Amino acid sequence: MRFEKSYSDLALWSVMGVFTVLLFFIGVAIFALMLRQKRGAGSVAALFAILLSYGLFQYIGTFLHETERSFAAAQTAGRFAVGLPNWLILSTCIVLTVGEMLLFGSIVAHRKRRITLMSVKEAIDSLPMGILCYVPSGRILLVNRTMERFSKMLTGELLTDGMIFAKKLHTGRFLPCCQTIDAEEALVIRISDDTVWTITEEIVPYEGIEIQAIMVSDITDAYRKTLELRRVQEQVLTLNAKLIKTNREIVALTAEQELLAAKVKIHDELGQNLLSIKRLILNGNGTELEKAEIVKRLHENIDFFKGESDAVAGEYELMIGTAKRLGVDVIVLGTLPQTEPLKQIIATGIHECFTNTLRHAHGNRLNVCITENENQVIAVFTNNGERPTGEIHEKGGLGLLRTLTERAGGQMTVSVEAELSITIELPKEV
Repeated sequence: MRFEKSYSDLALWSVMGVFTVLLFFIGVAIFALMLRQKRGAGSVAALFAILLSYGLFQYIGTFLHETERSFAAAQTAGRFAVGLPNWLILSTCIVLTVGEMLLFGSIVAHRKRRITLMSVKEAIDSLPMGILCYVPSGRILLVNRTMERFSKMLTGELLTDGMIFAKKLHTGRFLPCCQTIDAEEALVIRISDDTVWTITEEIVPYEGIEIQAIMVSDITDAYRKTLELRRVQEQVLTLNAKLIKTNREIVALTAEQELLAAKVKIHDELGQNLLSIKRLILNGNGTELEKAEIVKRLHENIDFFKGESDAVAGEYELMIGTAKRLGVDVIVLGTLPQTEPLKQIIATGIHECFTNTLRHAHGNRLNVCITENENQVIAVFTNNGERPTGEIHEKGGLGLLRTLTERAGGQMTVSVEAELSITIELPKEV
């Protein structure tokens, strides 16, 4: 007998026959990959897809090649194939296609998750730093693209021997446009494209063999920022030196102004004393107490002018001597620092504090307590004068003192809780 189907059915079944052949070979490839990945469940699924696609191909082939020859098996298969609706065959092909796509996707995903020698090599090649591993004989075990590019731009040659390349690094046998920048702490080299690289070397023992490892890293941005920072530091040091000189001149000028004001005051007092003596002489009267007071004031005036000619050895002596002449005793507990800028800042503090003691607190003693710890020098200024009643405004001398302290990396604290105290904390190394 002959199976009856329309021409359109024959065309559709022919296309599905070709498609099932394609699915069959894809299934075989997936099965082989699953076996290579040693995935049992995936191999079974791929084998099922192969058998299903082969069965479909046989059914479709039986229908398409059925002739008048009366083979029993062919007749049976043919009748079964004729009885299958087109949509079922098409749906089976679609399901089989989706299943094989999912299996192939799982193969790709498994390959991406699995670490292989090739994936390790790709990862090393993608590193921004260059890596070179070689045995003492010079034979290269591992090198990535960054190291190959670095070697080419440094020496102009391909990297073929690790020992020869290491000797060139140490002896400076580079291209003329390349140069060694630093070789003390770490080897730093500028190569032909004007980038800066740092080189580190390690020895990695492995199975009794000492593997030599050389790594290079691009530090161009960090190097340029370091150079810029050095330029800024030089400018800051220059500015700081000028500031210290200016502050010393300000302190000296202020001390001279205070001394001049004291001279004017003593001059006026001396004139008053002379007038008092003249009045006593002309009137011929006066108590012994008045005479003794005049004598005492004259002695103070003379002592002041005698002290003016004494040589002042330094900033501390200048400030303490000036305070003494103006009637303020400076009591120092501890050791005054002798290094700059600490010395200049503490001397400025003494000057400002004895001036405030004399003018505002109306006291006659300034206490300076100097203590030290591992990292800091701490100076605390107190006086025996009147406690301030209002808010303290840091302007003039106090403002300058705070500016100097903070520029040196320290801090200044003003407290009026029990008494007026000014605390300056300065780092030992500025």
